[in-house]
Amino acid sequence: MQEVFDKSFQSEKLPIDKPSVICFSAPWSEPGQQSLSTLKGLEDIYKSHLHFFCMNVDENANVPAELGVKTLPTIIIWHKGAIKETLAGQHEKRKIRIFIESFASS
Repeated sequence: MQEVFDKSFQSEKLPIDKPSVICFSAPWSEPGQQSLSTLKGLEDIYKSHLHFFCMNVDENANVPAELGVKTLPTIIIWHKGAIKETLAGQHEKRKIRIFIESFASS
């Protein structure tokens, strides 16, 4: 998973050719680390349909605040400059997979 930062998120823009999965977490968040691990596994399956990114909220506070991230982890689907869907909190691998599958096929 590629790490994205406040500065690069705002200045470089995320790709628009396909939806992006962005996981907001922190190194101390065990649920966040579990979600990142799940997404890394799913990236191999869905990388032709989705981009995968992660953001450390301890090092990047602006974008999470602007997007209303209040819970770790928070996974968002971002496409064409806007949030399409949000999944906040700890979830099983199956729920995360179901969450992103619908966007992999669109």
